[in-house]
Amino acid sequence: MRAIVVRSYGGPEVLEMMECAVPEPGPGQVLGISALGAVRTRGRFVAVVGGAQPIPLRGITVMNQWIAADGAALSELVRSANHGQLTTRIAETLPLTEAVRAHQLLAKGGLRGRIVLIP
Repeated sequence: MRAIVVRSYGGPEVLEMMECAVPEPGPGQVLGISALGAVRTRGRFVAVVGGAQPIPLRGITVMNQWIAADGAALSELVRSANHGQLTTRIAETLPLTEAVRAHQLLAKGGLRGRIVLIP
């Protein structure tokens, strides 16, 4: 499959299209519509790929989010962030080799912001 990889901060010029393996769920993980069962009652399920939309059971909100390349909008977001009009909350910056630790921190909870992995 083809995926977009971001290796540094910046505008659309940092986006790189590359070939990668189709993800396979590991132990305790779910992928696709089967993930709906893992959503809490009255939670949200957002699909970012085409296909059948699951039935919204247990009050779950089900949505499809179509993703399209929009370099102008991405450039505007970068400009806003660079001018302090849009702030990002970064809880931790870790090297990509510490991805396991990043998942452990997320599982532990209590973070105020996102974890950024740097290749």
